[in-house]
Amino acid sequence: MRPDSGGIHWAFSRAAVTSVADLCIVPMQDWLGLDASCRMNIPSRPDDNWTWRLERNAITPELAKKIAELIDVADRDPLGSRLPEPGNGREQEEFSA
Repeated sequence: MRPDSGGIHWAFSRAAVTSVADLCIVPMQDWLGLDASCRMNIPSRPDDNWTWRLERNAITPELAKKIAELIDVADRDPLGSRLPEPGNGREQEEFSA
């Protein structure tokens, strides 16, 4: 699928990524095209916020490639885009918060 196709969530993501803003943040829920039931936070609701979690394997190699292509086309990657190599989906980046 081309990075400029895929529904309204891709149109918004593409608009954000190709804007002149110095910084662009696209929530994972938008990349995945999830509905409002997957919101992270609902203002004025005191409970059950910040509980959404990304499901294992939700980011497919196809989705990763599509995002990488859009980032590359928009020249958003300061290190130069490196499209993901096909893999088993088990790669895990380790980091400390």
